[in-house]
Amino acid sequence: MMVGSMSTKKTFCKSKMLKALILSLFLASVVVQLIPLLQVSAQTSVENDFIAILNAERIKLGKNPLTINSYLSTAAYLHSQDMAEKGYFSHTSSDGTTFVQRVINAGYTNYYSLGENLAYHYGAADAARVYDMWKNSAGHYANMIGDFNEAGLGVYSAKGYTYYTQDLGK
Repeated sequence: MMVGSMSTKKTFCKSKMLKALILSLFLASVVVQLIPLLQVSAQTSVENDFIAILNAERIKLGKNPLTINSYLSTAAYLHSQDMAEKGYFSHTSSDGTTFVQRVINAGYTNYYSLGENLAYHYGAADAARVYDMWKNSAGHYANMIGDFNEAGLGVYSAKGYTYYTQDLGK
């Protein structure tokens, strides 16, 4: 009887361990599936923070605030992702696509004018940091405060670096 009892305990322990292992594997698979959603959430947060900072500057200068456009955001994000994953930095995509073609391919077709800013740095995504980088560059700043009414900011981090693409449209 004692042996049976020990055997039952061992089986119970094995069963408990198996349940814990199954639960752990399930939770790990859920987390893996949530990672893209978390990246999108972080992307949206940085984009919203950046637009808030930029719009404060535009309003201070008497300019209309920009609204976030999902087509511009998509084009910008995909370009930042491409640059980060393929290790280059250019307004021309790795496949030779120009920023105008990327924006059109993302669905932003009825435009009057377009602009694009790029940046990257080592470290985590930071809306204020990229805003300061572009504000201190005449060409980038001119785009940010230019005659546009919509924008999208694509942020993608890989290998310790964060890449930013800002696409602007009117």
